[in-house]
Amino acid sequence: MALGTSLAAPYFAGISSVADSRWDVAIGGHGFMIDMDMIDQFGRQTVPMIRQQSDTSDKPGEASLNPAGLWRRAQESWHRGAGQSWLDKPDSDPHRFNTSKGVDPWTRYGVTLLPATSNVRVDSSDDQFLALASDRVYASDNLNIVVSNVNDATAWNACSGEPGGRVNSLTSDGTNVYASFFGNVGIWRAAAGGTVFSMWVTTNQWALLRYAKGRLLASIDNSIYNPTAAGASPAALYTHPNADWRWTDVGEGPNHILLAGAAGDRSQIYKTAVKADGTALDIPTVAATLPDGEVARSITGYLGFVVIGTDKGVRFAQSDANGNLTLGSLIPTAAGVYCAEGQDRFVWFGWTNYDATSTGLGRLDLSEFTAPLTPAYASDIMATTQGSIRSVVTFNGRLVFAVTGVGTYLESLTKVASGTVTSGRITYGLPDTKTVIDVDVRHDPLPAAAAVTLQLATDAGTAVTLGTSDLDGSSVSPADAFTVNQTRGTFFEVTATLAGALTLRRVTLRADPSADRTTIYQVPLLFHENVLLRGDVEQFFDVDTEFAYLTGLLDTRQVVAYQEADATRLVVVEDYTWRPYERTDRFWSGTYIVKMKGV
Repeated sequence: MALGTSLAAPYFAGISSVADSRWDVAIGGHGFMIDMDMIDQFGRQTVPMIRQQSDTSDKPGEASLNPAGLWRRAQESWHRGAGQSWLDKPDSDPHRFNTSKGVDPWTRYGVTLLPATSNVRVDSSDDQFLALASDRVYASDNLNIVVSNVNDATAWNACSGEPGGRVNSLTSDGTNVYASFFGNVGIWRAAAGGTVFSMWVTTNQWALLRYAKGRLLASIDNSIYNPTAAGASPAALYTHPNADWRWTDVGEGPNHILLAGAAGDRSQIYKTAVKADGTALDIPTVAATLPDGEVARSITGYLGFVVIGTDKGVRFAQSDANGNLTLGSLIPTAAGVYCAEGQDRFVWFGWTNYDATSTGLGRLDLSEFTAPLTPAYASDIMATTQGSIRSVVTFNGRLVFAVTGVGTYLESLTKVASGTVTSGRITYGLPDTKTVIDVDVRHDPLPAAAAVTLQLATDAGTAVTLGTSDLDGSSVSPADAFTVNQTRGTFFEVTATLAGALTLRRVTLRADPSADRTTIYQVPLLFHENVLLRGDVEQFFDVDTEFAYLTGLLDTRQVVAYQEADATRLVVVEDYTWRPYERTDRFWSGTYIVKMKGV
């Protein structure tokens, strides 16, 4: 059988065996004999998995370590907040994490537990509002209003004079408290931090009351008003042309009063300002439009910025000199955000039903931004219950928030029993399988009853507990690291659970990369016009045709099957060396040393 004839059809399809096993090897279905006089050129080797590197940094760190050892991924600061699903992607922030609960990450290079909360007032009504005036907290209480003791949010007393009916809205100018009631006309006021309410504005049933930049704003349906004196209500400041429009909140910008509202699922924020003569407000005009389907529920000005709570989460915004707002990216929450409160460099916002067991507050850090107009954020103090968070205030340096259907919660002076922080997914920059060897934890010396427990989740599976560091006075995990029984996966997540008065400093995951290695095959092929096959059968070999074939594979980078004995691999031709021996009538005889890379 002439070789030229047999080459018209491949010896094997895909990676099946060569039909004529008398050939030593086959490449893409073409059979070849090995030049035994150059057997020293025959072999294979793996490509080093780790390339050589040099560290030119003037600040040596983990990147300076020899990558031939175990690879490590460490986190030693969490101050850039939550919301990062992947810890070590090229665009990842090493100081962000995925989720947390009950922990304070806002001090660089350390995580501690947050304060607990206590239920200081029970109220099963659907809508609950808080207002701060003088040295007291006022709260709606079903059909009435209650007030705390002076500088004490743990004791409450009933107010008097209210007309009855569900409280529609509650606000304060810092001294006086204003309220409206469903089914009753008028705006009712308790003056100078008092406990007795009396009618202040004598007409209309008011929906929303808010105080901003020295002005009381009040709404009825699609109209907004600015009452300035006792008596009958004034004419509307502005009536929205859409009869279905409803005003949802009022807040402050740097130079303007901001009014949020919506009709259906379309929401806008309007701006107005006090006229130059101080007598009235300008007619409101649009300052920003939210994406369709996102309704503004709260608007809070703080330190010259604006925080907007919506049905889908929180947005940060910045105002220009004309009062127009530039919106930042959405920070998503599972439920709408109806309130916010700023103190120091932080803004707390209502985070309704953070998970299946807790509801409470989230926190924005206005000193850290993860994207333009997108501050770092994380969950904050929580109540172990469920319900919408409608109001939050700061009273005597402690946060107070209301949970619908439950009551009022006060930030405690003690810490929660435990809290967790979960890293983003760790890939070591490889999509391939890795083998985790151990996890190391570092913390300040542990006082009595303090502990850190580590868990590891692999490929989004169930987290497995690795161990607990709880030795009094220690600052590292037992034996320096918790072994992981060589868990294999493509990505990992580490959860640290803190208990007691401790500060977590560092968590390190060490692994061995298990990427598939690439093999280089080098084969000296005998290129003579007559070759001796196995079984001592002499066969014509078309030298110039086979030379062109193999060289063509190098040029096209075509993936072909390489068969050697009973083993078959997919390869591409990487290089060749041609060593001619003698000239023939058709071409040259010689040895074609082909180099192929496994794929």
